[in-house]
Amino acid sequence: MFDVGQLVWILSSDESGNIMPNQAPVLILQKYSGVPRAFPFNDEANEDFVGSEERTIYDILCEGIIECAIDEEWLKALTDKDIMFIMDAE
Repeated sequence: MFDVGQLVWILSSDESGNIMPNQAPVLILQKYSGVPRAFPFNDEANEDFVGSEERTIYDILCEGIIECAIDEEWLKALTDKDIMFIMDAE
């Protein structure tokens, strides 16, 4: 769904479908198949939360930090309107 180099929003964890408040867009660095990693350092919690099914996942650049294995469902594309709003805010 997303391409390497694309800017996207991170969705809020409350499952509302809204973007995470006060979060700048993030950059897609890599796209591949694998198991999402909501809890990168806790395999048991991660499997309880996301399961063990492989899906399309992404590595992203978020506020200067590379986050790995982000589920496609946790991201939302920026629209042209979003981009224009960001540009006007500067």
